[in-house]
Amino acid sequence: MMTIKAVFFDIDGTLFPSKRFAAFARRNAVRAMLREGLRLSEEEVYSSLMRVVERYGSNYPFHFNKLLISLGFREDPRLLAAAIRAYHDSKLRMKPYPGTKEVLRRLKRMGLDIYAASRGIPVKQWDKLMRLGLHRFFSGVFVSRKTKDAAFYRRLLKALKLAPGEAVMVGDKEDEDILPALKAGLHCILIAREGSAKRGGFYVVRSISKVPEIIRSLQEVGA
Repeated sequence: MMTIKAVFFDIDGTLFPSKRFAAFARRNAVRAMLREGLRLSEEEVYSSLMRVVERYGSNYPFHFNKLLISLGFREDPRLLAAAIRAYHDSKLRMKPYPGTKEVLRRLKRMGLDIYAASRGIPVKQWDKLMRLGLHRFFSGVFVSRKTKDAAFYRRLLKALKLAPGEAVMVGDKEDEDILPALKAGLHCILIAREGSAKRGGFYVVRSISKVPEIIRSLQEVGA
């Protein structure tokens, strides 16, 4: 019988409140630009910034440059430096969801390997884990620069020489974290903090704290 050997976690929205943090950091960046002389209202600048993020994507490295251009200003180095510094200083406030570290400790004590399976840029994902104080729990980070599909999860399994039934995927996005992983044959746990699942075939919980007991039940079934 198969047993669980590895757990994959999405990062954004699963291990920490990424949307709330991004809004906080962007607000701080906008306020820093205003303090340095940008003479517009905070809401006007913030709304323009969000349109830039939506157009170019969250991983685009020149949001603030495009913001100034969209507002009809030149790329002022002083304003750009203020925004970038404020945004990165905000990262000092990054924290995982309550109980996350203890969950990861429990999974390690259960003899499981822990990996991240996320979308983005590898260095940025490791940076998030380090700032959250979670990186030492992780054996590796797997990243898709585009939408995560079933082929992405199959590549993970192949790289780690795992059978699909030996791995669990944990995420907060049903369409990206769960359904493709389910199609690839993994066990799946959806953390639905603010809603419910549209479809079935996987576990649904409200908190990451429930993950170890679900995996333990899977272990017992496979024993």
